[in-house]
Amino acid sequence: MPAKKMTSERSNVSSDLIWEITRSQNAFLVKRKSAGGVQLSRDPLNLVNQHSRKYAGYANSKAIGVQPTENGGVVMISKTSSKSQLPARNIRTVAWDTTTSNRK
Repeated sequence: MPAKKMTSERSNVSSDLIWEITRSQNAFLVKRKSAGGVQLSRDPLNLVNQHSRKYAGYANSKAIGVQPTENGGVVMISKTSSKSQLPARNIRTVAWDTTTSNRK
């Protein structure tokens, strides 16, 4: 019998399943009892900081985030859907310093 080739197949997990599993407990979740039980998110890919499926950057295949730097610049973090199975490679970071021209 010929030996079978072992191919590395990547499992495709839907973003809905990721959200359903992690929505009640994840590292970005912030629960506030003092404000009427509101739930917020510290996800860097969540622009509005609301804990919901729509804005969860870690669960969606496409996401974008903006963060300030220490010297007054801005860092844009984006998640690409083409490399969704490679977590180390699917986040792209672009930094703009205060001296960067915005005329382009």
